[in-house]
Amino acid sequence: MASASNNPSFIIPNITSLVSIKLERPNYLNWTTRFIPVLRSHDLLSIVDGSEVCPSQYLVDSDGKVTSDINPAYLVWQKKDQFILAWLNATLSEKVLSTVYGLTTSKQVWNTLSTRFASRSRFKISHLKRQLQTLQQGTKNCSDYLLTTKNWADQLSATGKPIENDDLISYVVGGLNPIFTPFITILNFATRDHSISFDDFQTKLLNFEQLSRHKIRIYHLQALDCYHQMDFNYQGRHPPTQLAAMAAHTHTIQEPKQPWYLDRGANNHITSELENLILNQQPYHGNDKVTVGNRGEILS
Repeated sequence: MASASNNPSFIIPNITSLVSIKLERPNYLNWTTRFIPVLRSHDLLSIVDGSEVCPSQYLVDSDGKVTSDINPAYLVWQKKDQFILAWLNATLSEKVLSTVYGLTTSKQVWNTLSTRFASRSRFKISHLKRQLQTLQQGTKNCSDYLLTTKNWADQLSATGKPIENDDLISYVVGGLNPIFTPFITILNFATRDHSISFDDFQTKLLNFEQLSRHKIRIYHLQALDCYHQMDFNYQGRHPPTQLAAMAAHTHTIQEPKQPWYLDRGANNHITSELENLILNQQPYHGNDKVTVGNRGEILS
């Protein structure tokens, strides 16, 4: 783009290749997110935000008197402004375009769209803040929960009232499910002296969720193994010799009055009912003793 005061000519790209969506009411934030970088990259944002005002149309002489000569800077500014106006109109839907008929400068159109779609009304701002303050994770995973939060926060930012980073994190933490209580405790301890960015917070939360899922899966497998610990057909291996009789009897129908209680801390398993064992049922006459859990002994 050339912008010399004596040569008000420009090379302007096709806006539709840079902003591929048409502005509708629901996608205002998406539209501005794409449009503003285009304006910045061509040094044109200052025209729509009003920081670069239109120069005087005519030059002044050395005495400060207005002449009949056109000011080249004025021509440059006008050309920029009309290019932006054409860009804006090209990216508006038919319905939205009808709301800016008669507006002749890019700043007028920009401000009208901002007022219409990013209204700073007290009701809208209060509604958006209330959505954040009452966030609840519920059945959402952390990714979806954070996405919902970011959506509300972005809408609030579009109204010109961006939410503070610490407040946004606080709202997210307040709506997390109880399973994340350890994470909240760690977070409070880690941030007692300094704040963290929302991006860092997201990363930590997602990592904690992934780790928690991994642990739950391990616990599930351990519990499943424990439930089937005497079912050697399930485990795909043969029982140790000392547990063979017990394993054989464990998975047969038991009388309710004769339950088995498995003590995994014992080095041998015994029962006072010989009929429970598939063994040579001969009385024992040896001198060995059995030590039980309370350090007591049972004589043979």
